[in-house]
Amino acid sequence: GDTVRHEIANLLSRSGYASLEACLVKIVDNPAEKERFRSWAVQHLGTLLLDENTSGDRRALTERLRILLSDRHRYVQREALLALSRLDDAAVPAKVRDILSDPAPDADPMRDFAIRIAYDSNRRELIPLIRPYAHATNEIIRIAAIVALSQWSDEESRPAFETAASSPDTRLQRAGTAALARLVAPAAQPTP
Repeated sequence: GDTVRHEIANLLSRSGYASLEACLVKIVDNPAEKERFRSWAVQHLGTLLLDENTSGDRRALTERLRILLSDRHRYVQREALLALSRLDDAAVPAKVRDILSDPAPDADPMRDFAIRIAYDSNRRELIPLIRPYAHATNEIIRIAAIVALSQWSDEESRPAFETAASSPDTRLQRAGTAALARLVAPAAQPTP
């Protein structure tokens, strides 16, 4: 099963198994593999890429992850994007912008993640692309947008925060209330 295979990959990684990267690449390239385990294999590849003790070709592995940004499985793309964002790879900003600009519903599994990466890398120029997601029907995307926008103290998003704070949905209500508190907090603090 996938879970057992995932644990085996963890053990091989911890033990420094030299052929782990090649095994993971075979898994990712195997068309018979399902999305879940392929995404876990990409997660392991990302860990190997970040490990300075890994003996593999970092450039080749980075390029492989860049190719996976367009994979047929969204969660494989997600793991590749995470690994590349941790490297501060040049391919990440364009991919994040593409995800946020894509109106197609099949981009939804990537949107919350793109918002998080935009915030983590302080890409404030993407705020106009993120604002509409503070009204998204998908709760996960909506909360991600509310959190990022409020962390940036985006006053223009206040109406979205207020709407969320009065929502009957508990998670959305908490996100909206916390967002409004973050808007007030910076004004209450003295300027250094």
